Amino acid sequence: MLSAIVDYAVPAALFVLMLIAGTDVSAADFKLALRRPRAILAGAVGQLLLLPPLALVIVTTTGPTTDIATAAFVLAVCPGGAISNSYCYVGGLDVSLSASITAVATVLSIVTMPLWLDFGFGFLGLAGDLSGMSGTRIVLQLLLFMALPLLLGMALRARFKEVLEPYGRTFRLFSIGILAAILLATIWVERGVLSDVLVQALVFGVCFVFSAMLLGQALSIGLGARDGPVLVVEASVRNVGVAILIASFIFSGPQFVVFVAFMSGYVAVEIVMILAYVYWIRTRVP
Repeated sequence: MLSAIVDYAVPAALFVLMLIAGTDVSAADFKLALRRPRAILAGAVGQLLLLPPLALVIVTTTGPTTDIATAAFVLAVCPGGAISNSYCYVGGLDVSLSASITAVATVLSIVTMPLWLDFGFGFLGLAGDLSGMSGTRIVLQLLLFMALPLLLGMALRARFKEVLEPYGRTFRLFSIGILAAILLATIWVERGVLSDVLVQALVFGVCFVFSAMLLGQALSIGLGARDGPVLVVEASVRNVGVAILIASFIFSGPQFVVFVAFMSGYVAVEIVMILAYVYWIRTRVP
C-alpha cells in the first residue's frame, strides 16, 4: 500500500492541489504584482533564499536525527503552500496578494529547488539519494506537477470565473482534506514510526514556524499594515504536497515513512500557530 501512495496518490494529489491553487489566481493578480513589486518580490524571493539556511541553523541547534534534519531541509526548500490563501481569507487579509506571492514563488522555485537540493545532498551530505534525480528531471517533475496544474487552474478561472467563485471556500477545504488523507494513510500504514518522530517534529515545527514568521515580519518592513501580515503568513506556510513529492523521489521506504511522520507533526504545529496568528491579526488590522 505504501508504494501505491508514493507512486500514484502523492503525484495525483499534488496535481489537484496546484490546480485548485490556480483557481485562486487571475491575470489581474499579476497586474497587481506589477503595481506592488516590492511586496511580491520580498514575499516570494525572500522565502526561497532565506528559509533553507534558517532550517539548517535550527537543525544544527536542536540536534535531531539525520533523517529528521534531511526532512526539515527538504521542507524548507519548497515554495509556499496554497493553503496560505485560506489563512489570509480567515484573517481578513489580502487574498489576491497572497495568491500572487504563492504563484510567483511556485514558478521561481522551479529554479531554486534543484539548486538547494544539490547543495544539501551534495555538499552537506544529507541522508537521501539524488543519484536518480538529475537537475533536469527535478525541473521537469516540478513543471508537470506544479506549473502545469497552476496554469490550468488559472485558465479555468478565466473561463468559468462566475461558476467557480462561489465554491472557492469548498475548494480550499477539499485541498486540505486531500493533504490530510495522504498524511493519515501513510501514517496508518507505518503507524509505529510516529511516536519516535513526533517530538522532534514538534520541536522543529515550533522553532521553524516562529522563525519564519519573524522573517516575514522583517521582509515586510516598510509595507502597509495589510500587506505585512500577508508576508508573515507566506513565509511561514510551506507546500507540503511538493515536499512529499520530492521526498518520494529521493527517500527509500523507511526514510519516506519517517519523512511523512515528520510532516504530520509539523503540519499540526503550522496549522495551530498560523491560525492563532491570523485570528489575532483580524482583531488588530482594520
